Amino acid sequence: MKKLTIRCSDEEYSILVEYCQQTDRTHNDVLRELIRKLKKSKLNEVVTNPVGLQNRA
Repeated sequence: MKKLTIRCSDEEYSILVEYCQQTDRTHNDVLRELIRKLKKSKLNEVVTNPVGLQNRA
């Protein structure tokens, strides 16, 4: 497993801390889930909007 260090604003950190407290989850758990969602979102974009078929107006 790799180690990741991120920088965020005080406001972003507060949002993360509050969310983790409300959901009883760790920072690592929430951030890993967000990364997995990014992968799924990107894959969905590729499937629904293949290269070359982007909006041609």
